[in-house]
Amino acid sequence: MKQLNPATKKNIIIAIILVGIPTILYFIADFQHKKHLEERANKIFSLRAKFAAIAGEQHFKTKVKYFPSEFYKSLEISLGKNPLFDFTEFPEKDESGNECFETVDFSDFIYIKKYPSKELNMFKEPKYYYIKAPNKNAYIKIGNFIASDYRFLVQETASTKTNDKYFYPIAPAKEKNANKYLAYYVRDCSNSPVTNLQSALVMQKKEISPKCRDFDINKQDGYPYSLEYSINSDVAINKTEEIKKSGEEITTIESLGIANENKSKQYTNVSKFNIKINKTSLIK
Repeated sequence: MKQLNPATKKNIIIAIILVGIPTILYFIADFQHKKHLEERANKIFSLRAKFAAIAGEQHFKTKVKYFPSEFYKSLEISLGKNPLFDFTEFPEKDESGNECFETVDFSDFIYIKKYPSKELNMFKEPKYYYIKAPNKNAYIKIGNFIASDYRFLVQETASTKTNDKYFYPIAPAKEKNANKYLAYYVRDCSNSPVTNLQSALVMQKKEISPKCRDFDINKQDGYPYSLEYSINSDVAINKTEEIKKSGEEITTIESLGIANENKSKQYTNVSKFNIKINKTSLIK
């Protein structure tokens, strides 16, 4: 076999290098480009999921705006509280320093309101009775002179915590299904086709191709992806002292947004927001 001289070997090596380097650079650039496209697509779909979650938030707030009493009642029932009862704390004195309450003749710890005017029924008898709120210069209404459970829907569920005893009961047992009305209230705050309640809001993906970028609006109908949103009926309650004073409720609501590119790729986003409400209106 004929041996290559050193000069020829050198030229072959140089030729291989000159051909190989551009090839390697091409594959690197192609890999980085595909990675960039994938990251860009992920960001876009994550943003779509976020907007879907915001859509759920706006849908829920709109419903509460027009149906606040129904939300308040379903919320109170889910907590085991009597939705018809007034949980407001009333200050001991008004802004001018006037004493607002006085004891009744038959008890040293039962009070009636005396200022700015007495609360009397048609028989000129006290309409409401009060007791002092635990550890506060305030009073709360009572319906029973000795028990706190009358405020709640299930007997013997008053909290053992002094500050919560008259305001928040022990969570109802699961078999009581206390969350049923709240779950029903948020049920239609969704565009999910599973509920069959909001067909006009459903945005389903047109089964045309596995990839969103292959969609051509000039040639095809429908959508290149699907968006869904729904509200979680398991709400969190914010037990603040200001809320106890006003008899209102502040709840943290979760709206879940979902963006589907295809059956195997799904993007989710959760929007958390607070709702402040009383018996008759949405406050914020």
